[in-house]
Amino acid sequence: MKKIQNILTLVIKGSIYIYLPVILLLFIICEVILGRDINLSWNGIILYAVSIGVWTKNYIHRLVKEKVVDFEYLETILKKGRWKLLEQKENSLLIKPEFDFPFRMLIKDTVQIQYSDKTAIIEGPWYYVNALVNDIRGKSSIWTKGVTSIGAFVLVIVLVAIPFLFDEGVLWSLRLSYHNSQVKDVEIIEIKPQGVLGNTNENTNNYGFGVENEEYVFYVEDHLNLIRASKDFQDKNYLIQKASGTGISRLNIAGDWIFYSSGKTLNRIKIDGTDNQTIYKLSYLSDIHMKENWIYFINPFDVFNVYRMDINGRNLERFLRIQASDIALYGDRLFFSHEGDGNGYVESIGLDGNDRRVECQVFAKDLTIREDYCYFIGEDFRLNRIKVDKNAQKQILVDEKVSSYIITDNGIFYSLHSKDVGYPGEGVYRMELDGSDRALVSDTYHLEGFTHVGEWLLFHSSDKEALPVLKKLNILTGAIETI
Repeated sequence: MKKIQNILTLVIKGSIYIYLPVILLLFIICEVILGRDINLSWNGIILYAVSIGVWTKNYIHRLVKEKVVDFEYLETILKKGRWKLLEQKENSLLIKPEFDFPFRMLIKDTVQIQYSDKTAIIEGPWYYVNALVNDIRGKSSIWTKGVTSIGAFVLVIVLVAIPFLFDEGVLWSLRLSYHNSQVKDVEIIEIKPQGVLGNTNENTNNYGFGVENEEYVFYVEDHLNLIRASKDFQDKNYLIQKASGTGISRLNIAGDWIFYSSGKTLNRIKIDGTDNQTIYKLSYLSDIHMKENWIYFINPFDVFNVYRMDINGRNLERFLRIQASDIALYGDRLFFSHEGDGNGYVESIGLDGNDRRVECQVFAKDLTIREDYCYFIGEDFRLNRIKVDKNAQKQILVDEKVSSYIITDNGIFYSLHSKDVGYPGEGVYRMELDGSDRALVSDTYHLEGFTHVGEWLLFHSSDKEALPVLKKLNILTGAIETI
C-alpha cells in the first residue's frame, strides 16, 4: 500500500509542480512567441505517458542487502554530503538524499538502513537505494556525484517536451529561422509590375508543366528537361537538360526569370538558361502561385499551412494557419479549400491577411473560378461547379471519376481515371462550361500534365503500349501533333 501511495504522490505532485509548469512554458513559447498551434496527437500523449511512467518506476520501493566492513563505515559514507541523517539508532539509520532535485522535494521519501553481521539491509526508492549501494562500493560516477540533480530535471523537460517536438509546427519554426539566415546570400532581383507574372491557376492545378510570355513558350519534357520554344514550337532550346534525377514542375515566370520546383527545392533560372539559383530548399512545395513580388504555396511539412515568401526567398512566413487542400489566386484575393467539423469549405482572404470569408461549402481541390462559378474536383472525384455563394448547390458536370481537367476559352478539357490508378488518366474529353456537348477528343492513355499556352493544350500521353510522349492539341481545330 505504501508503494502505491508513494507512486501516486510522485505522479500528482510531479504533475502539479514540474510537468504542468514546463508544459505551460512550452505552450507560451510555441503559441505566443513562435505562433504555432500545439496539436497533441494520441501518439504523442502515449509516448509522453510511457516516458514518465518509465521514469516513475525508478522510485518504486525495493529492499537489497549489501556487504559492508562495519557500521562505522556507513557513518563515514554519510559524512560525504550526499545524504542527510534523520535518525540514528544502535544498528539502524534513517537518511534522505541531498541530490535528485526537484524529486526529493516532492516525494520526501527516505532510505532505511538496518545493520547486522557486516550486512546492510537497505530499503527505500530503488533510485536512492541503488545510489547508496554505489556509494558503499566506491563506484559513484560523476553523474551520481554532481550531475544527478541537473540531469534529472533536464530529463523531465525532455520527456515533457517530446509531444511538442513531435508537432511539426515547432520543428518547422526552427527550420524557418535557418532558411531566413541562409537565403541572405541569394541575389536580390526586382520584378517590374508590368508584363507576365506567375502562371495561370488552370496550369498550376495541373502541376504547372508549362508557362508562356509574349515571346516564348516554356514547358517541361519527360519531367526532366526545361525547354524554351518559339510560339510555333519550331525554335527549341534546352534551358535544363538531364538524363535522370529529380523532376521539374510548377513553372512560374517573372520578368527574365523562370521559377520551378525540383524535389524539395524552389529554383529560378533566367530565360536564356543562365544563373540557375536555389531560393528555397526546406521541403516539398505544392500549389505555387505568384503575385507581385510574393510567392504563395502550400507547405506539406507544416501540416499543409499556406506560406509565402518574396521572389528572393526572403521573408518566409506562414501566411494562413489552415490545413489547406488547395489554393488559387484571383485578383487581390487568395482562395483556399479545407475541411473542418466534418464539412468542406472554400474561403477567400485578402492578400493583406484581412477580410476572410466563406465563399461556398463544399469539399474541393483543383479550384478554378470562372464567370462567378467555382469549378472543382470533389471528394468523390466528380467534376463539379457551384455558384460562388455559400448557400448555392453544386452541379455535377462529369458523373465519372475525373483525373484532371483544365478550363480554356474553348471549353473544358478533362481526362478520366484509368482502370488501374487515378492519375495519370485516360482519354482527352471536351465539353462546354455548363457540362453540355461532351465528346471524346483523343483515345489515349497515361495522360498527365494539361498545360494551356496560346491555342495549344500540351500533355504527355501514350497510344496503346507505347511510351508516353509530349503532344500538343489545337483547342480550336482539335488537331493533335507530337512535339
